[in-house]
Amino acid sequence: MHRKWVQAIALAPINPVKWVCMSVSSDFHTAEGIVVKVIPFRDYDQILVVFTREAGVIKVLHKGSRSKKRGVQGLCMPLTRIEVVYKEKKGEIFSCHELAHLGSYHALRHELSHLNAACDLLQVIYQTQLIGKPAPQLFALLKLYLEKIPSISSPCLLTTSFRLKLLKHEGVSAYPLACSHCLYPLLKEAFVYQGEAYCRDHRVAGSYALQEMELGVLYKLMVCQSYQELAQTELLPQTKTKLERYFRERMQK
Repeated sequence: MHRKWVQAIALAPINPVKWVCMSVSSDFHTAEGIVVKVIPFRDYDQILVVFTREAGVIKVLHKGSRSKKRGVQGLCMPLTRIEVVYKEKKGEIFSCHELAHLGSYHALRHELSHLNAACDLLQVIYQTQLIGKPAPQLFALLKLYLEKIPSISSPCLLTTSFRLKLLKHEGVSAYPLACSHCLYPLLKEAFVYQGEAYCRDHRVAGSYALQEMELGVLYKLMVCQSYQELAQTELLPQTKTKLERYFRERMQK
């Protein structure tokens, strides 16, 4: 699925799209957002999954976007910043009244590693965020990290940090970690089993260890407020694998 997203975005047109503007009544809502996923619908339409500042993830029906008359210029693709005016309907799919193109993150399209990292962030949002749950801080973090991807030597620092900050944002991981059995703060090492962290005395058979250096990286990527400090962090492949596993298991709780 991730590979299909990258291919679709890489081949998508990046010219500004001309949208039809209409007057807006009080029954409509306006939101800035980033297109996370696009689902073809019927012959000529698209359902846009959009992560918005104001309303969290929403789904809007963009009618006629795939028509021959509009051609490729009518299409809206993932990794597009938009402003959408929509009307709520029964169910989770709203009607799109007006849509304005704000940008396409052109700088991300020059390197495959950058595009992969950006699509990874979109997929994390799609898999973790509930429809209609506002998360303005997470939206701001996504915008910032998408902008920073082209300027960092290791984009995986941003994708891993985003996962850990999301855990803290959602309240499913504390800082610092504490033993699930005795609640002792885990500052030197942790043993993780199915997303639960334990101290050495209470570790569970089959758990994997986060050594002091790895735990330090976890904490830095989770709470770091400085991009410069983040960019200078060393993230070894085995540590990245462990932290991503921890993220997956915590989100399943």
